Amino acid sequence: MKQFNFENVTDHLTGLNLDGYKFPIDRRDFIIGGSAIFAGFLIPGSSSIAANSDGKDHAQVNAWVSIHANGDVIIVSPNAEMGQGTMTGIPLLAAEELDADWSRVTVKQVGPVSKEFGNPLFGGIIHTVASLTTAGLFDNVRLAGAQARKMLLDQASKQWNVPASKLKTENGYVYHGSKKISYGDVVKASGNVKNPPKVTLADLKKPNEYKLVGRDIPRVDIPAKVDGSAEFGLDVQIPGMIHASIIRAPMHGAKPKKITDDNDAELKSKVSVIKLDYGVAVVSADIADVLEARDGIEVEWDFPSVGRKYDSVRSLKDYVKVSEDSSVKGIAWPGKAHVPWAPAVKGNQKDYDAKMKSDDFKSISASYTTEHTYHAQMEPMNATAKVSPDGKSAEIWAPTQAVSVSTFAAAGVLKTSPQNIKLNTTFLGGGFGRRAQVDYVVDAVILSKITKKVVKVVWSREDDLAAGAFKPSTAVNLSAALGKDGSIEAWKHRTVAESPLRYYAKRLLGKNGEDILVMSGAEQLNYTMPNQIAEHINREQGTRLAAWRGIGHGPNRFATECFVDEIALSLGKDPAEYRLYLANNPRIKRVIKKVMEMADWGKSKPGLAQGIAYSDYNGSHSAGVAEISLNEKTGKIRVHRYFIAVDAGLPLIPDNVRAQIESGVIYGISSALTEKVSHAEGIVQQSNFHDYEVMRMADVPEINIEILPFGDRPSAVGELGLPTTAPAIANAVHKMTGKRVRQMPMNSETILEALKA
Repeated sequence: MKQFNFENVTDHLTGLNLDGYKFPIDRRDFIIGGSAIFAGFLIPGSSSIAANSDGKDHAQVNAWVSIHANGDVIIVSPNAEMGQGTMTGIPLLAAEELDADWSRVTVKQVGPVSKEFGNPLFGGIIHTVASLTTAGLFDNVRLAGAQARKMLLDQASKQWNVPASKLKTENGYVYHGSKKISYGDVVKASGNVKNPPKVTLADLKKPNEYKLVGRDIPRVDIPAKVDGSAEFGLDVQIPGMIHASIIRAPMHGAKPKKITDDNDAELKSKVSVIKLDYGVAVVSADIADVLEARDGIEVEWDFPSVGRKYDSVRSLKDYVKVSEDSSVKGIAWPGKAHVPWAPAVKGNQKDYDAKMKSDDFKSISASYTTEHTYHAQMEPMNATAKVSPDGKSAEIWAPTQAVSVSTFAAAGVLKTSPQNIKLNTTFLGGGFGRRAQVDYVVDAVILSKITKKVVKVVWSREDDLAAGAFKPSTAVNLSAALGKDGSIEAWKHRTVAESPLRYYAKRLLGKNGEDILVMSGAEQLNYTMPNQIAEHINREQGTRLAAWRGIGHGPNRFATECFVDEIALSLGKDPAEYRLYLANNPRIKRVIKKVMEMADWGKSKPGLAQGIAYSDYNGSHSAGVAEISLNEKTGKIRVHRYFIAVDAGLPLIPDNVRAQIESGVIYGISSALTEKVSHAEGIVQQSNFHDYEVMRMADVPEINIEILPFGDRPSAVGELGLPTTAPAIANAVHKMTGKRVRQMPMNSETILEALKA
C-alpha cells in the first residue's frame, strides 16, 4: 500500500478549503484576451469572432452558428442539458431567426469559458441554474441566427445581383420569386466572408412570424438517451484512466486524523491511499479493487467544534422560537440584494407595530417549518480529469451545471489561467442545484495532479447523502394586520435558517448578508400589501448546504400560501376567491381562475378534499390545486389529482414546458410528503433511498396542466411547478380534517400528531 499525504504535494494547495469550495480566487485572476470574463457579454455583430468561409466547406458566421456547403447547420449549446430541454430550446431560437430547415440542424455541445456563450444575467458566465438560461440568452441567441440569415441574404444578393430587400428566406433556402438557392450553395459560392453584418433587435422576428417556436419540436437529446449512446459523466472512458473513491468527512470541516488499513497485502499492492484535507482517497486501475479496499479502511476524524453540536430536531424547535421572538433582529429582505424588483417591496416597522396593536385591525400569526432535503439526482456525483505533466493545464469531463465555475475552480487548484482548462460537459443525470457546486470536479483535478494520471472519481449514493449539500431547514413566522374589508394592511415574514451562500459562495451575498437562496419567495409582489417586511435570521450550524430546486420559493411559499389560506378562513372567505381579491395583476388572476375551472373548485367530492396555492417564480406565474384523500389510521396522504395552470410567458416548446411542470410537481409532492434529512451530533442519519424516502411511481398522481401563453418573451419554467405543491396539499388537509399542518414533510408521523392535536 502506498500512502500519500495531500499536504505534502505542493505548498500552494495546502490550506485550500476544498470541502467548502471557497477558493481564494479573485475575479482579476480570470483574464482572457486582456479583459475579465465576468466583465461583459459580446452579442453577435460585435463579436471578435469574424465570419469565416473558405468558399467550399463552411461559413462560421459567429460563435453560435456555422453553415456547411452541404446544407447542414451547426448550432452550439453551451449550457448543461439535464433533462430540462435547453439543448433543444436555445438552438431552436437561432434556427428560428435563421429560417433554417430544422431537420438539417445539428446541435453541438460547447464550452466552457466564452463571452459569446455566457449568460448576461450571471455576469457573462455559463451557469445553468434558477430556470434563467432561456430568459438570459433569448436575445443574444436570436441575434446570432438573424446575423447568419442576413449574411446569407447579402451573399445571395451579390450572387444574383438583386437587392437583398427583394429576397426572402424559408426552410433553408433563399428565394427571389420562384428562384431559390440552398443555404449550402450560398456558402459554397461565397468565397471568403471576413466580417458578418451588423444586426440589432429591430432585425428580429415578431412572434406572429415564428415557424418553429411554439411548436412541439422533439428534443434533440432524446434519441441518444433512448438508444443508450448518450454520454453521461459515468459513461466517460479515457485511455489509461484510473478510478478513485473518497472516504469523505462526515461533516463540514472535519479532517482525517488517523487511517487504519486492514486490507491484505495483495490488495494493498493494487491501490494507493491518499490523505486529503477533507477525506481519504482510494485509487486503483480497477474500480472493484477501489471499492473492496475502501471497505477495509477505517478513518478517525478530527471534528470541528461547531458542526459536531448540530442536532436538526432540536435546532428546528429553536428556529421556531427565534422566528417568533421580535427582539432577535434579522437581515432585511430584499435589503441590499441585487434583485430587480427590490424597489417594489416596501416595509415600515412603525406602521406594522401600530397596526398589529390597533383594535381597528385584526392581527393573525403562525409559524411553519421545513426540514433539510436532498437533491436525490439519479446519476451519482462524478468527474474525470486529466492534468498535464507540468500541472498547468487540464482536460475535464463532468456532468456540471456550473460550466464556467468548474473551469475557474480547476484553474484555481492548478494556479493557472482558465484558458488552460478544457471542460467537456456531458449529459447530466439530474442536477436540481447540487451540480451547481464543484466539489466533485475539484476531487478529480486534485487526484489527477497527484497521481499524474487520468482519474475518474465517483461518489456512491451513500457518499452523496453522508457528505451531501442540502436545502437548509427553515422556520418561518408570519404575521399580518387585516383591515375590516379583509385587506392585508401590514405583513411580516421572518425566516430562520442557515445561509447556503455563506457556506459556499460568500461573494454572492448581498451587501448586508442577504441570501437569495434562503429568501427568494419571501417577497409578495403579486398580492396587494401596502406594507410588507421580510427578514432573515441566520444560524451558523456548520452544515453543508446548496441551492435546491425552486431556491427559497419552496419553503417560503409553503408558509405564505398556507398563511393566506388561514387568513381567508379567519375572514370567512373562500381561499381561491380571497386570492383573487388580493391579486394585483391580471396574469395572477388568470392562472387562479383557470386552475379553479380545471379542478371544478368548490364542488365537493366524497372522500376527497382540495387545496389551492399560487406562486410566482422569476417572472412566471402558477396556481395549483391538490385533490387528496387521507387515511386517518395510518396518517398517509394520497394526492389523486394535481391541477396546475402556468403562465411562463412565451412557451418555446409547449410539450417541453408541460414536461418540466410535471417534473416540478412530482418533485414538489415528494418533498412535501416524505423527504427529510436529519442530523445528530452533526452526522447525517440517512444513507440511501431506503431511509430517505422519495415518491414511487405508484404514488404519482394524475397531473393536469394548462399553459397560458403571455407576451413575446419566455420566463422561468424548470422550477415553476414546485412551489405550489406543498401549500396546496396542506390546505387540502385542513379542508378535509379541520387540522392545520404547518410542518414539512407531511408524513404519517406529522399527520397523526396533527389529528391528535
